[in-house]
Amino acid sequence: MTLRPIVRFGAPDLQRPAAPVPEVDESVRQLLDELIAAMYAAPGIGLAAPQIGVSLRVCVIDLSLGQRGGELFELVGLIKGRHLQTPASKR
Repeated sequence: MTLRPIVRFGAPDLQRPAAPVPEVDESVRQLLDELIAAMYAAPGIGLAAPQIGVSLRVCVIDLSLGQRGGELFELVGLIKGRHLQTPASKR
């Protein structure tokens, strides 16, 4: 998977509201995987879809705060304003 570049603060696309997710399908699951990869490559603890150039209301957050040595511990995905716990065994 090719990492998408992170859109930096001040970019016009980040000023516009992102669109709601109409349906959680395979393309949204792929987007979550891309967000996770870009977030850890940055390195960071959270990333929203508009920050990689996708104007959808989707984000991922790693709540482990580096306490698990890079292991996915508390990875959370948010879609449509709903919390989706992402088990480490699936990543």
